[in-house]
Amino acid sequence: MLISQLLKRPDFHRENLPKEIASPASAGLWDLIETEFKYEGYAARQADQNREMARRDLQGIPNGFDFGKVIGLSSETRQKLSAVRPTSLGQAARVSGVTPADVAIISIWLIKNSLHLTIP
Repeated sequence: MLISQLLKRPDFHRENLPKEIASPASAGLWDLIETEFKYEGYAARQADQNREMARRDLQGIPNGFDFGKVIGLSSETRQKLSAVRPTSLGQAARVSGVTPADVAIISIWLIKNSLHLTIP
């Protein structure tokens, strides 16, 4: 088994490494390496989420879009978005009270109705 695979395991720590493997590097360096391996999956998921958010920021909302037509949005969300008139999903996501689920509903509605725009 590779050291990287061992260090990813929650029950394995740098202290469990044989001395001949651990001795060339300091304990601090091994702590850093262990942390990197244990959390690389979380970091990758966060990077994916960041890319998805950036992609949504670029998904445009047509000028004059009627948020009242979007089934699944609360009346409060429809009112807020109609008042603010965001031009992208990223802007809509930053409106107070608008949830990620609301943004997903709008995105799906725009795509389903061929109204989605990409902001250059």
